[in-house]
Amino acid sequence: GYVLIAHEPVIDTLPLICEEVMPLVGRHQELQTLCAMINDPQCRLITLVGLGGVGKSRLAKTLAKHASVYFTHGVHFIELASVQCPEFIPQTLATALGFSLQGAYTPLEQLQRALVTQCKLLILDNVEHLITDLTVCSTLLEACPYLKILTTSRLPLKCYGEWLYHLQGFTLPPPGEITSCAAVDLFIQIARRLNYDFVANATEQQHILAICRLVEGL
Repeated sequence: GYVLIAHEPVIDTLPLICEEVMPLVGRHQELQTLCAMINDPQCRLITLVGLGGVGKSRLAKTLAKHASVYFTHGVHFIELASVQCPEFIPQTLATALGFSLQGAYTPLEQLQRALVTQCKLLILDNVEHLITDLTVCSTLLEACPYLKILTTSRLPLKCYGEWLYHLQGFTLPPPGEITSCAAVDLFIQIARRLNYDFVANATEQQHILAICRLVEGL
């Protein structure tokens, strides 16, 4: 007789989330609340809204690692800052997810077919310049019952079914009170990147806290 010997193919796994170089400071309560929203069946489209530089992308990447236990087919962090027009979003998503688009169907229709049975979280980062037409989110969610989408933006998407989470600056202690807080910890962490031996004395801590108050914890 004949024996067929088949070698198991080696499949390159997609890098879902890049590892951060620096540890996340603070945001424990924010992570807890966002994880609860991600785990809520009602919250399928979540927008993390906040000013530029408040830490939306960094928080979203950390959230992706915490939320991976909820999604059988993984969590994907996809950067959209370089996408110029909303019509290019389906192709960008397909490329990031490793889907090959070809045939008579539109890129969005092919993306729907590929995701229809998948329990997956898509994190779409920096979408504020695309909010004139982000119907791709609602279209995918309608066709794919196990899919969830989280976006980061400076403005709400104003899409049907959107849930908002407003990210603010770090909480600061009351005026006149000198205590440790996440904003000061982040300042010192960055200072130590320039001078590893840096240790803030009492006077310097007052100055650091004053700077943190001036920028409202950002």
